[in-house]
Amino acid sequence: DSVSTMTHYVFTHDKRQWDVPVRFFRAEETQALVTLYAALHYADTHEWSVTSKQKTVSSEEDGVSVFRMSDVLIGMAKSLMTVQRYKGLGEMNPEQLWETTLNPDTRRLSPVVLGEAGDDPVRECFHLLMGKGESSARRQWLERRGHEVEVDI
Repeated sequence: DSVSTMTHYVFTHDKRQWDVPVRFFRAEETQALVTLYAALHYADTHEWSVTSKQKTVSSEEDGVSVFRMSDVLIGMAKSLMTVQRYKGLGEMNPEQLWETTLNPDTRRLSPVVLGEAGDDPVRECFHLLMGKGESSARRQWLERRGHEVEVDI
């Protein structure tokens, strides 16, 4: 059977060509994407709406495609929140300090481990990043190596 011996499909469009392995179509992730696309296509061809406390956005009245729904949701969420940044805890009022840092029900404490007692490079790096009077060197280090850090905010 020629279908079972195929290793890839060839797709062409506007003088471009793609060779796609058959295993791509059999992959679990591809099947999940096809299912998701089918649900999104259904939603896009039928009326839908999203309602928040302040506003409602609908496909019919606002002409928004379901494929742009994430933009709508992000915009609605941003309109409901305020982002504040502080250089230090001393800039917060007592209620904010309790809510963000002191409340034992919501705070998250993460231990900082420096490694072995004699591990000078670790101590030097910690001092560079956390020490007083190191702002110029810290900035240089962040500009050079900051992209290596993985942060969960």
